[in-house]
Amino acid sequence: MTVWPMGGIPAPVPGSEPERIATPVTRPAVARSRTAIAVTERSCCCAGPPTYRVLIPASAARPHATDLLLCGHHYRASRAELTRTSAAVFDADGALIAG
Repeated sequence: MTVWPMGGIPAPVPGSEPERIATPVTRPAVARSRTAIAVTERSCCCAGPPTYRVLIPASAARPHATDLLLCGHHYRASRAELTRTSAAVFDADGALIAG
């Protein structure tokens, strides 16, 4: 039996993983993001309370969609870039407001 250090999994050997292709945000991914923000969840960007859940679509550099919780200030500061990337934005209740 192999025991990995610190209970982790070894890093993949370069070239051993299949090539990943970037895919757009799918309807199931959007549906999973339509949940209200829980009181226990924290913003990804700062100590402010999360106000928006943002689903950023996959790209060539990141082959999977990314889910972020943003405070109001960081959402407003990022709104133009989020629109440019076609991110889906949900309010604190889980209602789709952009994207």
